[in-house]
Amino acid sequence: MTVAETSVQAYYGAERLSRQRCIQVREFIEANPDVCNEDISRGLRMPIQTVTPRVKELKENGVVWVTGRKKTSTGAGAKTYRVACCPKCLSARLEATRIDSQRFRYYCWSCGHTFIARLGERSEDVVEVLA
Repeated sequence: MTVAETSVQAYYGAERLSRQRCIQVREFIEANPDVCNEDISRGLRMPIQTVTPRVKELKENGVVWVTGRKKTSTGAGAKTYRVACCPKCLSARLEATRIDSQRFRYYCWSCGHTFIARLGERSEDVVEVLA
């Protein structure tokens, strides 16, 4: 069975849109550290159901870190995020390589420092830089 050309175009169009939204979300988090998904949704005027999967992708790739928790407008607790940064020079120009399910090795393109960060056993655990 062959895939219709329109289906292929739709797939790549959605993938490109997802990539663009990831970039928007990452830039927003970098400019506004310690924000939750609700803050990002409001700030970018993007539906929460669009923001949440983008943040998850960024977190799973070591681009953003969980920094804590805060209350949302409904009173529920939500994780807060910030862009991963070098502990030596605080640059966000990092290359992340997954070591295992909890740890990433980072290389800082600004100062050349290499370090390891542990993301925590649970998804809501705050990141710990191991050096």
